[in-house]
Amino acid sequence: MRPLVHGGLALVCALAVTAASAEPASEPTPPAEAAHKKTKPQQLDLIVVTAPETRAPLTIRLDASVPQQPLPAADGASYLRNIPGFNLIRKGGADGDPVLRGLAGSRLTILSDGQELYGGCGMRMDPPTAYLYPETFDEVVIVKGPQTVRHGNGNLAGVVRFEHDDPVPGSAYRLSGVAGSFGRYDTAGSARWQNQAGGLRVDGSQAQMDDYADGDGNDVHGEYRRWNLRASANWTPTADQRLTLGAERSDGEAAYADRAMDGVMFERDGLFLRYAIAQPFARADKAEAEVYRNYVDHVMDNYSLRTRAPGAMAMVSNPDRETWGLRASVDLAPTPSLTVAVGGDHRADTHRVRSAMSMMGEPDYRPLPRTPDMDARITGVYAESTWARVPGRRLVGGLRYDRYVAHNRRTSGDFAGDTQTDDLFSGFARLEADGGPYTAYAGIGHAQRPADYWERISYDAFDLDPERNSEIDLGVVRESGRWRGSVALFYSRIDDYILTRSDRTARNVDARRWGGEAELGRALGAEWRVGTALSWVHGENRSDGTALPQTPPLEGRLTLDWQRSAWAAGAVWRGADRQDRVQIGYGNIVGQDVGTTPGSGTLALHAGWRGSLGLRVVLGIDNVFDRAYAEHLSRSAGAVPGYPTLVRINEPGRQTWLRLSWQIGG
Repeated sequence: MRPLVHGGLALVCALAVTAASAEPASEPTPPAEAAHKKTKPQQLDLIVVTAPETRAPLTIRLDASVPQQPLPAADGASYLRNIPGFNLIRKGGADGDPVLRGLAGSRLTILSDGQELYGGCGMRMDPPTAYLYPETFDEVVIVKGPQTVRHGNGNLAGVVRFEHDDPVPGSAYRLSGVAGSFGRYDTAGSARWQNQAGGLRVDGSQAQMDDYADGDGNDVHGEYRRWNLRASANWTPTADQRLTLGAERSDGEAAYADRAMDGVMFERDGLFLRYAIAQPFARADKAEAEVYRNYVDHVMDNYSLRTRAPGAMAMVSNPDRETWGLRASVDLAPTPSLTVAVGGDHRADTHRVRSAMSMMGEPDYRPLPRTPDMDARITGVYAESTWARVPGRRLVGGLRYDRYVAHNRRTSGDFAGDTQTDDLFSGFARLEADGGPYTAYAGIGHAQRPADYWERISYDAFDLDPERNSEIDLGVVRESGRWRGSVALFYSRIDDYILTRSDRTARNVDARRWGGEAELGRALGAEWRVGTALSWVHGENRSDGTALPQTPPLEGRLTLDWQRSAWAAGAVWRGADRQDRVQIGYGNIVGQDVGTTPGSGTLALHAGWRGSLGLRVVLGIDNVFDRAYAEHLSRSAGAVPGYPTLVRINEPGRQTWLRLSWQIGG
């Protein structure tokens, strides 16, 4: 596997040299996306995305309605895993935890239309991405590193925003369906109507899959069923103002191969009210305010989706979490060359739990009272600006302050009744420069994050110090003619990194990380496109003198896409190197190292057809050679009655899938 991945690195370098000599430096350059004027380069109109590409410094923007390969995702984490730099902590068929550059959990900010959402399970059955259904959104925006302060606290790894577009006059309809191996069946739809007075939008989806089999034919306990519905209505009293009221509801169930219980209820209720006004006063482009509430009611047990082990006690747990938030911002333009975003946000959440067990049958937990174990609130203010006085040069920077207060509501234990307050400071500065077909950048950022619910309560470490990440980001983005590529490098030092252990303890250590991503693609004539991408992270636990656990190995991706008229086809080969830098038994709230991992490689293929009236048909095959393998970042497998016990949770074997989609309007 090492020759494969190292060969990909050589291909990146070779293509970069060829690109530099093949394209004249005087070719016109599109302005940077930071100025919101970037135009699309010459490229194939791909039916399936096999290699998401960086088109602006540290930023990736994706059309959520276009499927990706491997198999189109059923939740937010599965969607992100196809992006260079991301990995997935697998627990079963769904609800994995996303990882960016080796950082997961609260180190990676996940937002749904600007709202922060947290799950209820103390063992993270339901990370935020478990409640996000990609095809019901319009766009996914990723910012890597601590290079923005606009989107809440704690973005040590970066920010992922799942977004719905602002309404535009007219109507639009979208419908899609996926059928595949292992009983996979998804549907998703969206309908929008808008006129000068207001509008309405409805989005919904359903996803399900049975237990899957790995490449050796072993069944993996991972079935799931999910659905969600979102509706919003907006009123535009004037052309410059818009008031939007929206609600969302979802539920489902999921089996887990890494633990002794399954999730049998994932109820979520969401409500929001948002007001936006364009040019509210002189030298102000936009102002916006929002208040929202999210409530998650989660049930897990060891008998509904699995056979209980002989003599085992029936157990059920029912945690819930209520989150209230508000945010407000104004985008200012004091001068033609300077823009400033000023804003603030507040979030308060309460977590409660109740549980029951019985040897006589299924216990009834519903009459039991809920007991709060922790509540927290955080209030922050920020300012972020872009200064572009010199054409082709931009200085982007920001500062942020947050005050965080956590209350331990438990009545027993070492920290019962404790309150902890943290003052948190974040900031960054980045210089961007355009030159010929290139945009180069250099940035330095600092972000601080308090210990979250899982670290404080699930690991009984309420007095942990906040993490402090100082990071340097360097890179270049090339977009010109037939070529597109980017290189992003980072060096990070995290003081008071929160390290967890498999014995359910946690402590602060000092860590150091460096690595990056490289992507390069070229259109070969009018019909073919080839691409390659690499990602790599090196992590060190400086306090213990060991490797930083839960660090992904070197990964590479090679893609080939073809399109002629309405027909298209493609292939993607993904390879992962061996990872032998581990700290067994240590990790973070989403998983611990269980040992070294050999390299692996898989091939995926697809073919598609695009018809009239927005009709698209795509047929795909993932893991073509039916390889049996597990990712290095995977939960250790649990003992589930009736299923083979493995060290890690293996990835699915060969899967075939068919996706139909139809779209009218924008």
